Amino acid sequence: MAAPQSSSTKSKQKKPIGLLIGGALGVLAVGGGIAYWLLERSPSLGGEMPTGAQVTPDDAFMTVTFSTDENQWSQLKNLGTSESQALLRENLNLWRDRLLTANGLTYAEDIKPWVGEEVTIAIMAPQPLAVPDNPSPDSDSTPESGNEQSTSSDSETFENEESEFNSDEILTEPPPEDDGSSSEESDGTSSENSNPPIDEESTSSDVLNPDLIDPSQTQSAVLFLPIAEPLEAQEILTQITGSGSSPIERDYAGITIQTFQSPEGDMLNAVVFDRQLVALSLESAAIEQVIDTYRGEDSVVDAPGYRQAIRTITAPQSFAKVYINSQVAEAIAAANTTSAGRTRSLAPLQNNQGIAASVSLNPNGLRLQGTTWLTKDSPPISTTNHNRFPLAERLPAETMLMASGASLKDLWDGYRDRAGNTTEGLLAPKNIDAAFQNVFGLNLEADVIAWMDGWFSLALIPSESEALQSAGLVFLVDANDPQAAKQTFTRLDEAMENRLQFQVNNVTIGGKEATSWQSRFAALTITRGWLNNSTAFLAFNDATKSMLPQPNQPLADNELYRKATQSSLNNSSGLFFANVEALNNARDQIPVPQFPERQTAIVNAIRAIGVTTVVEGDRQLRYDISVITNNSSSSESPPSES
Repeated sequence: MAAPQSSSTKSKQKKPIGLLIGGALGVLAVGGGIAYWLLERSPSLGGEMPTGAQVTPDDAFMTVTFSTDENQWSQLKNLGTSESQALLRENLNLWRDRLLTANGLTYAEDIKPWVGEEVTIAIMAPQPLAVPDNPSPDSDSTPESGNEQSTSSDSETFENEESEFNSDEILTEPPPEDDGSSSEESDGTSSENSNPPIDEESTSSDVLNPDLIDPSQTQSAVLFLPIAEPLEAQEILTQITGSGSSPIERDYAGITIQTFQSPEGDMLNAVVFDRQLVALSLESAAIEQVIDTYRGEDSVVDAPGYRQAIRTITAPQSFAKVYINSQVAEAIAAANTTSAGRTRSLAPLQNNQGIAASVSLNPNGLRLQGTTWLTKDSPPISTTNHNRFPLAERLPAETMLMASGASLKDLWDGYRDRAGNTTEGLLAPKNIDAAFQNVFGLNLEADVIAWMDGWFSLALIPSESEALQSAGLVFLVDANDPQAAKQTFTRLDEAMENRLQFQVNNVTIGGKEATSWQSRFAALTITRGWLNNSTAFLAFNDATKSMLPQPNQPLADNELYRKATQSSLNNSSGLFFANVEALNNARDQIPVPQFPERQTAIVNAIRAIGVTTVVEGDRQLRYDISVITNNSSSSESPPSES
């Protein structure tokens, strides 16, 4: 054992960057795979909140926490096809070589022995631009604290002389004197933090002004690494820092910030909190924000709805967890949008407070459990939920795509309420109303939406025709007032014939009577009718042939559908199902885009996607997402990530 240790130590002395950058490089190597595959989640170390949450500013844009469990990473690398597995290995090796091997470090020797069960990457909110030199008379001429850049990094110059780096000091220095503002008080264990309702939590911090965001700036990131084995960390730290230049130290708010210079010239700022948590960032201002939060400023744990959301999605042995501050995300999106009209057209979607989700791995693929919640002053969400979805019995097993909801009326009412009186954008409710009135001479809400208060579904069904783009689009709806629905259909028949010059004919399909709307030259055929006494349908092309009088095998009996839509949620307000494999094979019937080679490998690795949603309370939406993968055992053993 002695010889290998000597060799390892000698190698480390060539790259005296320090334990902290070694940890950063090691974890970011793993994080590269997460970013590439858009995965999220893991349980927290020493509490129910994710690692670093108590010291992450409440206005952070996003946090991603992921497991360091090697078994889960091995399971991830075994999902998908051999092509997608090779792509993942390539990506992981790229980050390993760039961030570890190039610095004489290995994950197995330099990070794994001491790091905790999970690590977190926090993406900070963009720094607002400076306040104009000549503010308006009624505006505050004093810049907001959020506009100030690093208070000490910009005003102080590091001393040129190098202070000796003491590896004992960084892991054994006593915690700062308790002034009552330590984040340890916000660990979620006190009674005052016990799962408060979302609409009773504190109000969020001021929303960023998109006009004060530079869309070209790179957002700061902070990496949080828990120290699970201090003695192991101490020993490795001593080896890595055995020779070479020492870090530069400076004080900020009573906390020592150590700055290391990488071989590429990057300056890495590092802080250790209470000998338990390492925070690293290339931006000194970001580290100072973290220290301010540690000293008592609000953290993401204090953000409205955060605690309840994390508790909602926490699952045993999760692989990754993500949190997105929707208010900050909205500001960033607006800053990157050049058209003011397009920004205003998103008004109906601008009431979300946050998004949180966890990802677990299973032999069939990935399962994502998530939640979104609205701001306190937003219109409430409809509470329509049901314990079964009857329309899956009416659709054929070969259905390629399906999106369903428990009530189209509730969905429309919520969309209209969130949009308000805006008329910006084609999808503004007022504009949709006006267009429907102009084309059909009917009032959308009074004549159509009013009786659509039951389950509805929009589905894509393959057609028996060999013609290009002949897959059939079908709309099903359970009418709560069938008589009103029949009157509406009669008026629609008249509008199609007199206003749009369609041929309207009575037809019989599978022994059931229906009505056909056919455009000039038979370019488009739409069929409407009833599947039973309460379920109406509107179908394009020949999709009705596989539904009438009833499917040979219903979608509800399709094994792939059952796997994709299986959920722990007792009730449901909506369902989504996509048979990705079938869609990819139906390029002769639907305009499936041709993906580049790398994206094609990912698409081919997915068999199906299923989503189940449920409304909880009046401001929270929960969802289960399953990604069923095409799994194949790769003949090539994954290369070592050491």
